[in-house]
Amino acid sequence: MEKPKLKPGQKEFSILLIPKGKTYNELSSLIIRLSNKYNTPMFEPHVTLIGGFDISKKEAISKTNKIAENLKPYSIRINNPIYLHEYYKSLFLKTEKTKEVLKAHLLARKIFNDKRDYEYFPHLSLMYGNSSDQIKEKIISEIKSINLEFKADQLHLFSTANGPKNWYKIKTYDLN
Repeated sequence: MEKPKLKPGQKEFSILLIPKGKTYNELSSLIIRLSNKYNTPMFEPHVTLIGGFDISKKEAISKTNKIAENLKPYSIRINNPIYLHEYYKSLFLKTEKTKEVLKAHLLARKIFNDKRDYEYFPHLSLMYGNSSDQIKEKIISEIKSINLEFKADQLHLFSTANGPKNWYKIKTYDLN
């Protein structure tokens, strides 16, 4: 099931945490390889801090800046490839819900005045789409175990409207 497209002129913003260096290269290579092999969308490796806001670009920039000013760098640990039957959680690496990860998300929810009812499920996607369970299980058996960590020391504000091929970075913020 694909995410519904937004109406022309409608905006959607997300704040992403993107690894750097060797971790970025390793995950990016894997995402590209899977995308090419299974004809799925390509995207940058990331953990979404908060997303899905249809607000003005000016407001998104201001609120993301406020989060960055009030958040210290923290570590993100990713491991255990798993899958669900959801387009954006098709195949992913689980992100440990540490105190710092949850605190950062709660701060973002407060600043964005996010009243939606959902449980934060931090993860780093490897593949989007509707691939079969057999394909996902095969990939997991090939990947085996991944245990990576990266420092979340920047926030990346993205326009995430109309699917991954149309996503683009608006601004990067260093954490305080």
